[in-house]
Amino acid sequence: MALCFLIMFDFYQEYLPLDPVFSFHRPAKFLENPAIEIDGLINAYETPFFKEMAYISDSNRRKFWEEERLFNAIENGSSIQLLTHPLWWREKDTSKEIIQKQVRDMAVEKIADNALRNNIKLFQE
Repeated sequence: MALCFLIMFDFYQEYLPLDPVFSFHRPAKFLENPAIEIDGLINAYETPFFKEMAYISDSNRRKFWEEERLFNAIENGSSIQLLTHPLWWREKDTSKEIIQKQVRDMAVEKIADNALRNNIKLFQE
């Protein structure tokens, strides 16, 4: 798992100025044990990041830019932890049908990749 995080971090760092911080989707299970450690990365649920910063998210396509805590953090010069989901913002006018198609396309691609990897030696490497 740690290697996966480090590979992803290295990839995204080529395009964005990033701090070496990791987080989990739907972290409730992890908050019972927020002390998960990965060498070279900082856990976003450690106290300084999760409790002492404004946590802002676009989960469920929430318009985070309208949230009062975002304005308060900006006004106070506070740090912000911003969680975004690019899937919500890929199309100018994302409808339920577009999201369903995107998720379906991703699932079909994953099934195809697994089928190739499991059945054709060339794809196993």
